[in-house]
Amino acid sequence: MFYNSPMSFYSGEKYYRDTPIDFGDGSGHGRSASEAAWDYVRPASTGRDTSGFGSLLSTEKESSDSFPPDTPDEIRALWKECRSESVFLLRNESFYRQALMMKDFKDAYEPVPYSAHFPVFANMKISQMRSYFSFRREARRSVFLKVSPAYIYVYVYEILCGIGIRDDRQAYDMLEELADAYKNEYPALYEDICRWMKDYAVYHGMQDEIDSFFEKEKISDKNIEIIFYPEKYDKEKIFEAVCEFSAYKIDRSVFYRKYPDTVKIAVVKTVDVMNDYYQSLCKRSFFEYCFGLMKQNPYRPFNGAVFYSPDKIGQAEIRIDPVRVFRCREGIWTLSSYNAAGKNKALGNVLRKLDRQLRIAYGFSRELKDNSPDPLMDIYIKKAVEATKQEEYIAEHPPIEVDLSKLEEIRSDADVIRDALLTEEERDVRSNEEVFTPESVGGSHPKAKAPFEEEKSPDNTSANASDNPFTETEICFLRLISQKGDWRAFLKEKHIMEGVMVDAVNAKFLDIIGDSAIEECNGEMSIIPDYEDDVRGYI
Repeated sequence: MFYNSPMSFYSGEKYYRDTPIDFGDGSGHGRSASEAAWDYVRPASTGRDTSGFGSLLSTEKESSDSFPPDTPDEIRALWKECRSESVFLLRNESFYRQALMMKDFKDAYEPVPYSAHFPVFANMKISQMRSYFSFRREARRSVFLKVSPAYIYVYVYEILCGIGIRDDRQAYDMLEELADAYKNEYPALYEDICRWMKDYAVYHGMQDEIDSFFEKEKISDKNIEIIFYPEKYDKEKIFEAVCEFSAYKIDRSVFYRKYPDTVKIAVVKTVDVMNDYYQSLCKRSFFEYCFGLMKQNPYRPFNGAVFYSPDKIGQAEIRIDPVRVFRCREGIWTLSSYNAAGKNKALGNVLRKLDRQLRIAYGFSRELKDNSPDPLMDIYIKKAVEATKQEEYIAEHPPIEVDLSKLEEIRSDADVIRDALLTEEERDVRSNEEVFTPESVGGSHPKAKAPFEEEKSPDNTSANASDNPFTETEICFLRLISQKGDWRAFLKEKHIMEGVMVDAVNAKFLDIIGDSAIEECNGEMSIIPDYEDDVRGYI
């Protein structure tokens, strides 16, 4: 497509034609040959101050021949430097050179107003230049005058560029002091300085400052890690992490206020089942659905500030935490992180559905409308709710566990109680009888034989063998049960509680065959049929 050039518009030609510029007298119109080679003319002075509109050159009617008489030589030199700089020199580098030239200058001048979108020396009047260096002199002494914020910004730029700074630590402390001094008067300035302080810490690799300044980001990144690896954390941490990013505030729900523990358990179950849902639906995790993959985005240190450093950083890597890393490659900075800014609508949608299903499952009076129907997702969330109810039921009805290691202690306590209940006559009778204990196994005293006990020959080891774990009393008890004898009378005669004897016998069978051998049915004791042969081997 052709366009009419300015030179050929009226001739109807549809191409551009180079036309020599005629200066009239052929001498460059009073300019040197080098100036005549460029179509550049300084703007004429209008008498108006347009410095506040981003003009790089002040339009004040001042020149090298019209300085006020008391103007310091350094200010005159700076003024001339600003007006003689090359048009090809970038603003940031130009500012750096001018600031470096004036790094030790001090002035004493009553500050005048100054306003500019990008305040630099080149758009200051002479009076404003003197005002700035007067302000800077006091600021370097930690005396902060009430001046236009543009002056403060210029001072910040100088600190960022390292003008008059010994080391990074001093620069950082100066920025912090400056921010604290003006945070109430100029909140926007305070926010800019804080942002550039973070950049300064990253750019110069100040690890201690990075740890303190990126505390909020570290907490957020930790919550991302919790959602990514929920199996490593408890329900409280998972719930807090989910609530931080969710657009739907389930922790403010009326159902949560009444059943907080139920909601916390349900959120954990939901994270699990939603991983299955998204893996089956689109082959990616629930975490990736909410936050995507880690991205490497361009990062510009000191964005919005006038910054220049002659010492360029070629390679650098600043690791804030496992999921947030700043890198510099050939002077190009990037930031690797997850997109966790703002509230996550996808996560909020899931939690809203969960809140709705919980209210239905628990018969809550105030129902919640489903704004985004998804039958398949609802099925998975219902699974999470059912798992929540199951976990709560188990917590309310814990299984009964018998600690068999306590049986010996129970027997001992039972003996003490039994002896305390005996009458004097019963104690006298008992003193004449031998009390059967585990230590009496293998005894030869005639009183050790219980009723129904058969005499064994020396070579018969079925009951009295050294590997038989049962006492004579326990063997007699087992025989009575096997032969349908009166085992109750036997235990009463031996002053042994029924439960104590059964527990003792079953505890030993548990070690031998891995199960109890005696069971009670309708008040009667019997040997479990599957273990009759095992019992006979010991009686």
